[in-house]
Amino acid sequence: MNLKYIICFIRNIYMKNNLTSYFIGLLLILFCNTALAATGGTVKFSGAIIDTPCSLTLASESSSSSSSLAIDMGVYMKDKVPNASGQKVVGSEKELSIKLQDCPHYDGYDIMPKIVFRANHDDHNSKLIKLDGTGAEGIGIGLYDSSGRLLDIKDVYESKVATSKDNRMLTFLFKAAYVSNGQKVKSGKANASINFEVSYK
Repeated sequence: MNLKYIICFIRNIYMKNNLTSYFIGLLLILFCNTALAATGGTVKFSGAIIDTPCSLTLASESSSSSSSLAIDMGVYMKDKVPNASGQKVVGSEKELSIKLQDCPHYDGYDIMPKIVFRANHDDHNSKLIKLDGTGAEGIGIGLYDSSGRLLDIKDVYESKVATSKDNRMLTFLFKAAYVSNGQKVKSGKANASINFEVSYK
């Protein structure tokens, strides 16, 4: 066989193989680009910073204040305290309201206030506010929401309604009452206190 013919034959095979490899490589690239393409999107963040909180008014059945309020819980006979823990002393309920007004507003952002109560909880019923140890025993003070539910003072109480551009006022309604903690009742002064903070979201 002629050497020149052999060389041409080998060259043709090589060129065909290169051309085939080129097309195969191109197809693989196109396939990989298609397979690796992923759906995506954009995340946008929005919000606002407020520098002026709502103005605050505390009110009971007989008085009101912008920062501190004294509620007279009354005087009750020892034998009127129930034996069962969690039971109220009949007639001891007193109204308490926390009124927020002139709340800040930004278009598109309504304010949803929440209240964090801070108090020493009763040793025998952690939902109750502990008396300050000046005399009476066997009771604590319970705080109830507008539906009559005994609040757990360790929890955050959140508003179910937001303030808005057209309604920049909100009132939290509560009732306080003497409540049995299930322990032996001792007569004496039955005083306690609770602090709270209002925050916004």
